[in-house]
Amino acid sequence: MQGKSDKNSFESLFDSPPIFTLKETCILHFVARAKSNSEIGKLIGLSHRTVETHRRRIIEKMEGKNIIPALIFAIKKKYISIDFV
Repeated sequence: MQGKSDKNSFESLFDSPPIFTLKETCILHFVARAKSNSEIGKLIGLSHRTVETHRRRIIEKMEGKNIIPALIFAIKKKYISIDFV
């Protein structure tokens, strides 16, 4: 039986305070809507390279290989919505 201290790092993130900056949350919002780095940059006034850097930091924070765990986390914690109306 696994105890609370045996949680892996991904699961333990759900018990912690917000880990994404406002800008990272904004980028996740647009990634969830299938926007490219260039499109996101134009929408929020950043270069596509800066968006790439933010995405890389998001992935590093989640200790993942891609953006998917971050999207799942952000949706479950209600940082972003998946309402596509």
